[in-house]
Amino acid sequence: MTPEELLNQISDGIWINKGGLKVPDDVVQALQQKEDWFDGLNPVVYSKDNLPDIKGILNFFSEQLVSLQLRFCNLATV
Repeated sequence: MTPEELLNQISDGIWINKGGLKVPDDVVQALQQKEDWFDGLNPVVYSKDNLPDIKGILNFFSEQLVSLQLRFCNLATV
C-alpha cells in the first residue's frame, strides 16, 4: 500500500477502513512529507537547537577513552 492510498483511508485522524483506529498526527505528517517529517518533530528541533553537537561531547573525553569505549561497543555487538 502506498502512502497516498493510506492517506486516502484516514479521515479526521481516524483510519476508517481498520475499525476506526486513531492515527497520530506524527504518522499523518510522516505519510505526507515522507523524508522531511522527522526533522520537524518538536524533540528533534529542540535537540538540534539546544543540545551540544557530538563533537562537543566527544571533545570532552580523551581520545584514548573514546577509542576504548568504541572497542567495547564493537565487542558487545559481535
